[in-house]
Amino acid sequence: MISQTIRRSRIVEVPEVHIVEKFIPKVSVQNRLRKVPKLEVHWVEKVVEVPHVKVVDKIVEVPQVREVQRFVPRVEIQEVVKHVPKYHIQKIEKFVEVPQIQVVEKFVEVPQIHEVVKYQEKLEVVDVPVQRLRYVPKPQLQLVEKLRAVPGPLEVLELQQQIPKPENKLQVLERIVPEPQVQEYVVETPVAVPSPPVEVPVEVPVFVDIPLLYPVEGKTIPLPKQKVYEQVVEVPV
Repeated sequence: MISQTIRRSRIVEVPEVHIVEKFIPKVSVQNRLRKVPKLEVHWVEKVVEVPHVKVVDKIVEVPQVREVQRFVPRVEIQEVVKHVPKYHIQKIEKFVEVPQIQVVEKFVEVPQIHEVVKYQEKLEVVDVPVQRLRYVPKPQLQLVEKLRAVPGPLEVLELQQQIPKPENKLQVLERIVPEPQVQEYVVETPVAVPSPPVEVPVEVPVFVDIPLLYPVEGKTIPLPKQKVYEQVVEVPV
């Protein structure tokens, strides 16, 4: 039996040494003189003003409110009972006789006119001056103030009303008076009927006292004043 050999390539890492040069600088120490100013502290006394709290009493007037009693009359309304009779209206049937018109024939003599010549005296009218006193009503003017926005000044004008005077003239006229005739007519006489009284309200003025304050001069009322004092207390810290 023949054995066959198969070759395969295989990569194998083989370590290699490489030389790397590294340059290291050589440190050389040199002394260099450098002058630095030296600070010297000197203590110097200095006076410094330190604020100090000083308590001073201050008097402050504090106003106080004081009640002053003032007696003002109080209005009390007192009712006075007044008995007034009250009327009740009650309807009662009442028979009233109503007049009826009854026609009755009546014979009346009718006068006839006859012409009769009658002589009458003729009167002539003569104007005779007669002095008469006649009272004429005088109009009364009443000025009423009325406020209106008028740019100019106001003028009050008095207007008088003229009343025409009627002229009285005497005139005589002839009048023929006929003979009186008797006529019948019905006269209605009114009779007063009592009616129930009616209550009429009457306004009665009521007086109410209203207190009024008037300033009084020359009167001073002393008021107590409260004073506050401050006290300093040391508190340990």
